[in-house]
Amino acid sequence: MNALMRLNQLKPGLQYKLVSQTGPVHVPVFTMAVEVDGTTFEASGPSKRTAKLHVAVKVSTAFKGKTLRFDTTSNPTAHIPSHCVN
Repeated sequence: MNALMRLNQLKPGLQYKLVSQTGPVHVPVFTMAVEVDGTTFEASGPSKRTAKLHVAVKVSTAFKGKTLRFDTTSNPTAHIPSHCVN
């Protein structure tokens, strides 16, 4: 399971936003952002999908060893800490 899949499993409903698209048409650079627990994370990549993955890696790194806050009203299993999820 990659970082994006894990983050979406732990924090369903996150809204990833396209911040910018730069570079020439044949070599674009996409910058995506996501807000998690009040903090906005940004990352770039050669595709929107890759940029989202890079954002998820940044979030995972930032919260390593910490427990993400969950909205248990929409996900009754959200109280499970990230280190307990396969």
